[in-house]
Amino acid sequence: MPATIARTAVDDRMVKKLRNPLVLLAGAALGSSLAPRLDLAIIGGITRLLKPVRAWAAAEAAEGDLARWRAELGLTAAAARFGDRALLRRLHRTASRAAWRHMIWESTLFNNAALRDASTASSWATELAGLEKQRKRSQRALHNMRPLFLPFATGAFPAIGAPPVSPAEAARLLIATGTARPPLVLGTALPNLQRSLAIVSSSTITYWLRWTSLEDGETGYARVIEPLLTVNGPSELPSIVICHGLGVEYETAGPSIAFTNTLARRGLRIVLPESAGHGKRRRKGLYGGEAFLRGQPVSGVAHLLQSSAETAELVAWCRANGSATVALAGSSLGAMTAQLAAARAAESGVNAALPDHLLLVTPTGNLASLAFTSSLAIAAGLDRMVLEMGWTPESFREWSALVEPPLAPPIDPAAISMVLGTVDTVTPYADGLALAQRWRIPEKNLVIAGRGHFTSSIAMAFPGSALDKLAVALAAAL
Repeated sequence: MPATIARTAVDDRMVKKLRNPLVLLAGAALGSSLAPRLDLAIIGGITRLLKPVRAWAAAEAAEGDLARWRAELGLTAAAARFGDRALLRRLHRTASRAAWRHMIWESTLFNNAALRDASTASSWATELAGLEKQRKRSQRALHNMRPLFLPFATGAFPAIGAPPVSPAEAARLLIATGTARPPLVLGTALPNLQRSLAIVSSSTITYWLRWTSLEDGETGYARVIEPLLTVNGPSELPSIVICHGLGVEYETAGPSIAFTNTLARRGLRIVLPESAGHGKRRRKGLYGGEAFLRGQPVSGVAHLLQSSAETAELVAWCRANGSATVALAGSSLGAMTAQLAAARAAESGVNAALPDHLLLVTPTGNLASLAFTSSLAIAAGLDRMVLEMGWTPESFREWSALVEPPLAPPIDPAAISMVLGTVDTVTPYADGLALAQRWRIPEKNLVIAGRGHFTSSIAMAFPGSALDKLAVALAAAL
């Protein structure tokens, strides 16, 4: 059945973001020798911004209380003059406004009475479009306050708010969990799945899926974008489920959302899950992706097991809702999630959750080493933290074995594509290439360019990318 629709005259202004001069300038850099320099600049920016972002997240939890903010950051009494009370109060007002806007958005779009009555939903068209605009604006206002915490970049607090677990503690958990990868069981990762009212633009419709995670009790979300033709009834739409990378916030990702709208216009369903600890699933007091970094390696393994199960179920949901063909794509942490979701579906014999195509951007087949060698881990200070806890890459492998890609590809190698950057230092190029060789990915399915980690991912949001070509191929097969 098609989603319950609320019609509106919203134009496709997001598409114009792809014509933004800064976006176009970045696009030009991606196709030149400047790409590695752009990656170095991004890594440098992350290194300088992580502490301010940690201070921003702590301020959100402190709710305007300066002493509580200092406690959230683990500062000692010697830092009694450290902080800005006026800034904390301003952020508290902004965060409260964002939380209020989200509450109204959620209670309206998932209104059970309206979901049962399409005519009522249609009468709310203008209100729904306005609520989504206000929700996004309030979230961006909150996230845009992060640079205001730059003065605290040299503070005596870590960029990650909690240390890794000790090997002894992890060993106890490993004994309780078991060393075998848990099987995939459909119906367990997306309990109480609901579909929201839909917002219609001139050529696409957007709605959200919502569920309550059994892992942490949090509410999970996935944005779904479809071409407007689905308003008229069920259609055999090919689908692409796209998994995002660490720290990616769809709340502020204008150009990437705009590009997925252009993909949907080709006659595709685009599903954008928000993984745990990101976007609307970010917990108060943590920045996007921090939950993954805290408590390594346990937190990382738990995240990948949860996200891969949810992703596999979304693939199955697409099949159950009119998609004969489903592709699964992911970048960076999203690539690890996608390859694990496909592997678990294959290992468990759950064909409904097995994608027909797999696109992995900057993947790795060596997760155990990332906490020690990844430039992103080094920027966050995670490499030093795990070493101080007594971890080694060898001891990490006890945990990473639960989420490492299998020896054999989960689907036909001819249906797998990979994008690798030769100067990638986040998920090192050599590890991604080794995975491609182990799975015997055809050479024509490999996109290898002189880019780094971030520029390889950013390039996916431009016409002519591997993601764009996958969408063209799926649409042509209709």
